[in-house]
Amino acid sequence: MNVWRGLLKKEYRLGLPVMVIELSVLFLCIGFAFFLEWKTGRPDFLIVTSVMLLFFHCFFLFVYMPVSLALEKKRMHLWLHNPASGAVLLSAKMAAGLLFMVASLFITSLFVLYSCVFHYDVFQESNVTGLHIFRIGILIILHIIVTSLQLGIWISFIWGMDQLLQRLVGKVASGVAVALFFIGSVWLLTKMASSQVYTYLTHWGQIHVVSLFTSDQLDVKNFSYNLYIGELVFDSLVALLLFFITSWIIDRKVEV
Repeated sequence: MNVWRGLLKKEYRLGLPVMVIELSVLFLCIGFAFFLEWKTGRPDFLIVTSVMLLFFHCFFLFVYMPVSLALEKKRMHLWLHNPASGAVLLSAKMAAGLLFMVASLFITSLFVLYSCVFHYDVFQESNVTGLHIFRIGILIILHIIVTSLQLGIWISFIWGMDQLLQRLVGKVASGVAVALFFIGSVWLLTKMASSQVYTYLTHWGQIHVVSLFTSDQLDVKNFSYNLYIGELVFDSLVALLLFFITSWIIDRKVEV
């Protein structure tokens, strides 16, 4: 645990400049949205900007992990020769990115809350209560965090594959192979998600999301959305498999 904590502190120091840049861009976007709202008198600039910034956090770790690994390049031999396992090295790097993302997500969520509720109440025509807003917000934030973690693991796996293939076929051929692998994976996952087998394996443990927000005062008859525990389990197993494969590549196959 002390080793992992030390790695986490090191990853925090390594990623802090990246976080400063990300927060600078975030506040720049927020400031520009306020400027446009002040010039035009239209609150939709704040609403659209806040929702877009919130959505972009789905890709936070997808961007952060390659950047962090690139920053590691100058001292890659020290990172790879660390006595800790690949799983420990990778989890510490991802945990630091997750901490940065949660901090950024908290600021963005406050901006969304201000834009959509306090500044201009987008729910003024309905009977949505503060409790409904809280529940919806928690669900959205959890979904963003899980999506970002999955994408972060995927891009880490692709990085590991690239490092492995560079040893075997060179940088150019490795880049082509990784690009083809990425395109093929997206195509295969898209096909699989629409197959009967996938439906059979994952469509169990249905959760009626609407029931979490309904009340006698809130009418959501035209809204229907369901979650399946099976999908969460399946996606988690795939993510764990990719994580441990990447860890194994770091342990056994990546050389400096």
